[in-house]
This record gives sequence, C-alpha cells and structure tokens, in this order.
Amino acid sequence: MKNINCSHCRTEIDAEDNFCRNCGMRLKPAERGEFTRVQMVSEPNKLRPPPLDNPWLILMMLFFVLGPLALPMLWHGRAFSRPWKWFWTLLVIVYTLFLCWLLWFITVKMILEPLRQLQF
Repeated sequence: MKNINCSHCRTEIDAEDNFCRNCGMRLKPAERGEFTRVQMVSEPNKLRPPPLDNPWLILMMLFFVLGPLALPMLWHGRAFSRPWKWFWTLLVIVYTLFLCWLLWFITVKMILEPLRQLQF
C-alpha cells in the first residue's frame, strides 16, 4: 500500500484515504452527491490527556481521596505499567491497613480508656 503526505499538515497517510486522519483535510475531489464540508479536528498533541493517564491524579485519589476505592482507576488507566500497578496496589493496601489500625488505636487508647477510668 502506498503512503502519501497530506498537503495541509504533512502527516503520512494511506493513498486510499479520502481525508487526512490528522487534520481532516479532503485529499480527493468530492464525487457528485457527496458532502463537501469537513469538520476540522484539533491536532492530537493539543488534546488534553484523559484523567486516567495522569499519574499524579491517580496517586492523589489513591492516598488522599478515595483510598482503595480508587484502585479501578489505577488498573484501567495507562499511566503506570503492570509492575507499578501491583506496587501501588500493595502500597495502598498497607496504607489502608495502617490507617485502620491508627483509627482503632486513637479510639481505644485515647478515647475509650480515659472514659473507663472516669467511670471508676
């Protein structure tokens, strides 16, 4: 298959394409009865990445906002490789267990024990 360059954006495209996949420019003349309007698309590098591709957003959701409930965001996104996903998953589990222990410790040692001492 022969490749050509778009006359508008110079992107390499297939010779059989009617429109440039990058900028939307018409490559072949319109046939009779065919629409001639083309919606221009913005360049791919100017588009904002999806939120699941932002590693800082995912880490913030894992450790400060949702905790383990944000693990599906981690695993469905493309921000981390599979070994890093396992690393962050294990770290979130340990972090969550630590927070649960800390909550238990604060409740029992700092609130319930002084209340028990006041009763006697």
